[in-house]
Amino acid sequence: MHDLTPPAAMEERLGEILADVRDRMSTLEREVGDLGLIEAERAAITVAERLCGAHGQRLGVQLRDGRQLRGLVRDSAAGWVILQEEGQLLILAIGQLVRITGLGRASKVATKVDAARSLTSVLRRVAAQRARVRIHLHKVAFDGKILALGADYVELASADGTAMVVPLTNWYLIEVWGGQWDEN
Repeated sequence: MHDLTPPAAMEERLGEILADVRDRMSTLEREVGDLGLIEAERAAITVAERLCGAHGQRLGVQLRDGRQLRGLVRDSAAGWVILQEEGQLLILAIGQLVRITGLGRASKVATKVDAARSLTSVLRRVAAQRARVRIHLHKVAFDGKILALGADYVELASADGTAMVVPLTNWYLIEVWGGQWDEN
């Protein structure tokens, strides 16, 4: 036997199916729009912002020179991140990082004040503790204690007491021994 549904009933059923398809298409379009917004927001997040959200996490990093370091994220700003490993602080130039492992999603938005903190503000805290530093520049490193800071240089006293000015234009790593980093 054949089902001979009256044309009006078929038309009504077809209308219901089309309405359901339209509702589903609307839902999909909204979801795709939301995904596009999520992707656009994610695309606007910088490495520095991801690092800002990583305070307290253990990361591995690789520098351009091939050196691999690990440590707990203690602080960060737009141009630098501080890792701590076994009593040593490692201040790293973000622009010199070629790989980061262990980095979760950005969970804290860096404020303009956080992002604008300079390297010299960090080094002032290190200098106040009279900690020993090693400043790595392209293919050379200088050891000493910080005597003074300028806008783009540090003055160090070497172990024999010789004072030297080290421009900070090409730094990529500053190792700190005997310093503590408290989040303020």
